[in-house]
Formats: sequence, C-alpha cells, structure tokens
Amino acid sequence: MRLIPALLLISIFYSCSENVKKSDLQPISKIEIPIEGLFFNFKYKTVIDKYSRNDTLFLVFMDGNGRYLSFNTELLKIENIYNLKQVFIEFGTISSLSHFNADSVLVLCRDNNWVGIWNRKTMTTRTIATFPDFVFQIMDSSYEGLKSLGFQSFPIELPRYVHGKYYIPKELGFPLDPKSVINPYKSQKPTIKEKLEQKKLEDEYEKMTSDFSFLKKEASYFEIDEKKKKENSTWISPIIGMIPESYTGEKAPRPFLQYRSNLIDENQNLILSYWCAHELFILDSLGGVSKTKTVKSKYIDSFKPIAFNVADSENKRRSSTEPAYVGLHYDSYRNLYYRIVLHRQEYLQAGQIKVNKQEDRTFSVIVFDSNFNVLRERFFEANKYQATISFITKEGLFLQSLETTDNTLIFEGFEL
Repeated sequence: MRLIPALLLISIFYSCSENVKKSDLQPISKIEIPIEGLFFNFKYKTVIDKYSRNDTLFLVFMDGNGRYLSFNTELLKIENIYNLKQVFIEFGTISSLSHFNADSVLVLCRDNNWVGIWNRKTMTTRTIATFPDFVFQIMDSSYEGLKSLGFQSFPIELPRYVHGKYYIPKELGFPLDPKSVINPYKSQKPTIKEKLEQKKLEDEYEKMTSDFSFLKKEASYFEIDEKKKKENSTWISPIIGMIPESYTGEKAPRPFLQYRSNLIDENQNLILSYWCAHELFILDSLGGVSKTKTVKSKYIDSFKPIAFNVADSENKRRSSTEPAYVGLHYDSYRNLYYRIVLHRQEYLQAGQIKVNKQEDRTFSVIVFDSNFNVLRERFFEANKYQATISFITKEGLFLQSLETTDNTLIFEGFEL
C-alpha cells in the first residue's frame, strides 16, 4: 500500500516535466547596440523600422525623448542620431513613421493630423495632406452624433507607401464615451436642448458598444493618391472590408481591438495582421483587391470573447493572459513570412499586485511561404526574449534579449 503514493508522486513528476516544454533553438548571432544617454521603455517597441542602402540593412530606433537613431548592421555602429522634436516642431508629436527608401520617410503627426515626407539627406519636410479628423471619426452614418466625438486615439501600425500611393492606418480604438468628454455642454447651465442632445449621444454609445457591428462599415486604411489630386478627382479614399468578422459581434476579443501589424512583401502587397484573428488580410494595392488567408497557430485554440462594458480589472486580466499574434515579418532573404504568437498564460496575483507579465509567457514563430502554407512553428521559452521587439537580417530573425540594459540593446538571431 505504501508504494501507491510514491508511484503517484513519480507519475505527477513526469507529467509536470513533460508539460514544461523546452525550445531546441539556439541563437546563431548577437547584436549589441550602445544606447547610453538615450531613453527607451523596453516594455514597448524599440525597433520601429528599417531601410537598406547599397544592400546594407539599417535599423531605426526612436527613444522616449523624440530622438531618432539609425544603426548599421554591417559595421555594427550607430550611423545618425536626429532630434525629431526639432525637425517636426511645427507639425507636432510623431505618432508613427516608415521608410520607403534610404532617405525618404513617411511621417504621421497626430497633433495637427499631418501626413508628410521627411528627407533625411536634405533635412527637409514636404506636406502630403493635413487630413481632417476622419481618421478618428466613425463612418457609420447611423451614429450621427458620435461621429463628432470619434474614437479614442491609439498608436497602431505603420503607414505605408506602395505603388505610388500612401496608406494611412484608420483608428479602430474604442468610441469616445460621451460621459467622459470634458464639459459636454456649451454652458455650465445646460439647456433642455443640450440635455436632449447629450442623452442622444449616450443612447448611440450604448447601442454601438453592445455589438460593434458598426466596424463592418469602417475603413482599415485611407488611400492617398497624389496623382488624382493633380487631376482634381477624389484622391483620399477609404479601404473597406479588411476587418475580421469576429471583431463585429456582441462579444469581441477586447482589449486587443486596436492592435495590428502590417508589412509590404516582394510583390508589393500590403499584408495586415490583427492581434486576435487567425486570418491575414492581403491588399493588392495595384489592383485595389483584398483577400484573406488563414495562418493559424497550433498553440491558439480560440480567443475568449468579452463584452465591451466589463470592468477595467477584467480587461487588465485579459491583456495579461490572452494569446495574440503580436508581430508579422517578411524575410526577403529567404522569401518566407514569420508570424509571432504570444501564448495564453494563467493570471497570477498576490493580493492586489499582478505577479506575472508578458515576458513570463512562452511564444512561438509561425513560418509560412508566399502561398500562405504553414511550414513549421518554432517554440520559444519564457523569460528570455521580448517577443514584440524583433527584426530580420541576412542571418535570420532577431529578438530582443531580456539581458538588455540601460546602456546596451541586445538582440539574438535565429535561423528558423
């Protein structure tokens, strides 16, 4: 009889050991970047873009004080540091930027809704458009009142330049709550008319956030075609139909609603990935046609839906535990695509303090080909790398190591 507990303990030990999966991947290279004197918040992206010059890859970083840094991956040294607050002082704070050649940078400044080009060589700027608040506005005409309030502003994926057109990301954040708007009335003593208008806004908000079906009519991007502007025809157009069906029901995978990634591949297709959708959206900007392809992780069975008006504590729990597709890369050296996957984890709490974080999660990288066939999915252990901070070189996929310090950014490369 005494053997039974012992056998049971052995069985449990082996069962638990089997559940602790190990990665068989070993880094093949390391890149260290000195950043002394710069300020980075390592919880968020540090590598924001890249560009090539004479077949040499340069990484682009931006610190919390608006300083732009470019790093030569061949010579392993910093090439330039610019103070972008000074460059764009008349346009406001930069929300995102992307390079479409070595010297030309597409920039969005949200303070003044400015879209323009920054030439790094001449240090000059050119305005493409000062777009109105439509990027924040709700397009569904049935919500006439809320259109004036629009969405909460969230930083989302990079703007892109493809086939001579600019693609500006459309906000898909939460609609602004009329009750949260400071002084919604025109006077301290609102009139009956003002009270009725406010009640109408609140009713629209309640209806909108009960099912999110309005997203079916929302744009994913606004296409800007300067050639059409010269022809005096419509030159800013919404791109509709690139939003997952699962985002538009009574319950959707919030709080990740607004997070997305995109890339431009060798065929100049714009490929869009949502954090909580298995499908990818592919926009052929030359023909204006979009399609979807499913690239699903074997580690994600489903996304747990959640109603919009739940408590903030539940949203915080979900953001700490729910799986997500947090990155998308095109490897031009191998003609392969990589989709980075954060796995679901338990919510650990000691009193009121959450004790686990993103780095505690295991994650994986899906490798797929140009026909969107999944070739393999490589597993990574927790507490070694920041899954959301990565880039591609000739050597492979580089992930930011948690060995990174205040003075040095450390990345390790893998051949997948």
